[in-house]
Amino acid sequence: MKEQKQKNTWPSMEIARVKDDEIEKEIISRLVNEPSLMTEIYGKISQSDFYDLNCKKIYQAICELYEKGKTWDLISIRSCFTDPSKYTSDLLRTPQTLGVAQFQLLLEGLHRKSLQRRVYTFTYDITQTIFDNE
Repeated sequence: MKEQKQKNTWPSMEIARVKDDEIEKEIISRLVNEPSLMTEIYGKISQSDFYDLNCKKIYQAICELYEKGKTWDLISIRSCFTDPSKYTSDLLRTPQTLGVAQFQLLLEGLHRKSLQRRVYTFTYDITQTIFDNE
C-alpha cells in the first residue's frame, strides 16, 4: 500500500501574510466614492489582484457596471458584500486625500502583493510536483 503524503500548508500561511487590507480597502473606497478614477485604472489591475474576498467581489461588480457604462454607488454594490455591516462603514469613511502619484503607489502596492502571492503559489506547486514524483 502506497504511503499517503501529507500536504504542506505553508503556501496558505505565506499567502495570507502577503496582503495589505488597508491598501485594498483604500482603493475600493476611492473607487466607490470617486467613480471617475475607474477610467484611470481600468485594465491596470484585475480582480485577482485583491486578496480580500469582499474587495474582489466589489471590484468585479464595479468593472461590470463600468463596462456597461453604468454608474455605481454604495447601494448598487451592497449585494457584493459577504458581511455588509463590516464593509459599509469602511467604504463610507472619507478616503485619504491622495494625489494621483500617491494613488498610483497604492495600485502598485496592490499589484506587487498579488505577484508575490502568485510566486508563492507557483513555487509551492512546483515543489509539490517534485515531491509527488519521488
